[in-house]
Parts: sequence; structure tokens; C-alpha cells
Amino acid sequence: MDTSSLRSVFLDTLSPDNTKRTTASDRLLSLQKNHAFILHLPTSFMQDTDQSVKRIAALYFKNSISHEFASFSPEEQDQLLNAVFINISDPSL
Repeated sequence: MDTSSLRSVFLDTLSPDNTKRTTASDRLLSLQKNHAFILHLPTSFMQDTDQSVKRIAALYFKNSISHEFASFSPEEQDQLLNAVFINISDPSL
């Protein structure tokens, strides 16, 4: 899935259309198992210029590591923790 499609998925989670919102949420849930995607969020969508995308990505990142942290390798866990520490001081998140 390309970057613009993923941006749309993040934005669709805010849609007033229940079908669109549910589809987007389901898509994000399926991506939650993709470690590379989760590890990429802090340097991609969490840095987006659209504040909505940025905040949704940050919330998704937080939820993903809350639910899946144990399934990451020790090296990946270190990367996730570093990303948390770096981004925790960002007032726009």
C-alpha cells in the first residue's frame, strides 16, 4: 500500500460514514501485525504535515505497541522505546 493510500486510511478512521470508518479501522488492525510498518510510523506518518494524520498515526502507534510489544524482537523493542522517548516531547502529538 502506498503512502497516499495509507494517509487516506488514517483519515478515513475519522469519517462520519460508518462503513468507511470500519473498513479503515479493520485495515489498520491488520497492519498492526506488520512490525516494519509500526517501526516506520515515527519517521513517516507521525511527522506528517496534516495534524489529523499525525495524531491518528501517533495514537495508532501507541495502541500497536501497547498490544503487540511482546511480539517484537528485543532490538525492535529498543527501537520502539527510542521512538517513544524522542516523540514524547512533541507537543503536536
